[in-house]
Amino acid sequence: MNATVPSPCTGICRLDDDKVCSGCGRLLAEIAAWSSASDAERREIRRLAEQRMKLQNVKKT
Repeated sequence: MNATVPSPCTGICRLDDDKVCSGCGRLLAEIAAWSSASDAERREIRRLAEQRMKLQNVKKT
């Protein structure tokens, strides 16, 4: 597979109680699925992860 969607991984791999990575916002299941995901699936994972990170930042303020 020649994927063109880059991983959102930031190298800060810490899961919270909901199994969401505090570094990139992906769920554990999304991290596990990343390597075999299509570009469309990867774009959706990135979109959802970005939403989670925004929510996480709002909760901190």
